Amino acid sequence: MGRARLALGGNNGRNGRRFRGIPERAKAGSQFAQQLPQQCACHVQCRRERQAGNPRHQPFSHLQLTREPTEKRALPHAVTMQIAAAALICSPEERQAIDFYIFSYLACGMPFADMALLTPKNIHGDKIVYHRVKNGVRVSVGITPGMRFIIDQYHREGALRLFPILPDTKEVVHEVYKSCLRHNNKCLKKVGEMLGLDITLTTYGARHSWASWAHELDIPIAVISQALGHTSEKTTRIYLAALSQEKMNDANRKVTKGVDDFICGVA
Repeated sequence: MGRARLALGGNNGRNGRRFRGIPERAKAGSQFAQQLPQQCACHVQCRRERQAGNPRHQPFSHLQLTREPTEKRALPHAVTMQIAAAALICSPEERQAIDFYIFSYLACGMPFADMALLTPKNIHGDKIVYHRVKNGVRVSVGITPGMRFIIDQYHREGALRLFPILPDTKEVVHEVYKSCLRHNNKCLKKVGEMLGLDITLTTYGARHSWASWAHELDIPIAVISQALGHTSEKTTRIYLAALSQEKMNDANRKVTKGVDDFICGVA
């Protein structure tokens, strides 16, 4: 497979980025390209036969698949505070990884890929406006004092991007981005081990943690979904940790109070 590129184009300072790549074997003149029309014809024929109910092309129709639950990577708010404090005692590389983790958390769980692509043009007064790499959704997040502190800390005069995560070039090879992500997660893993966490600390943990803490604070799911840049609230619910037992008990008391009091009075 050829290298996929992380395109940095966009209008009006937008962050409309996409991972794009063309497999080498699909180039004109290759054997793959010559066989492509035949493969497409076979694919169309198979679809027609499936629609007609031909069991020969539905060998797995008797199977019923169930979705595995998504692994929860959310951490309690107190642990996020411990991660922020750990920057004072870590190595420079680990401190930088923590700074990016905390920035993601403060920025409503901004994904690492979107954070890596931020430029000064994404700053509009007191907010950051960007378009998600994954789905193109426009997200606007207010700049908190902590976010401003981290931005100023990594400010480099004349730099293309806000943070020194990716090479300062207009186009970045996807493998280079993945390498930067692995290195950042490797540093976070060390931080997590130092803090004795029972899960592996990764950049995506900040996103899950922000969503779960917002849910714990009774912030509506519709608001959380918009802040995360999701296209569906169903996606947002995957992020959310189960409510605490105390909250469940409190909810049940509110719902059942009248009947509960009556039963106790009768007894």
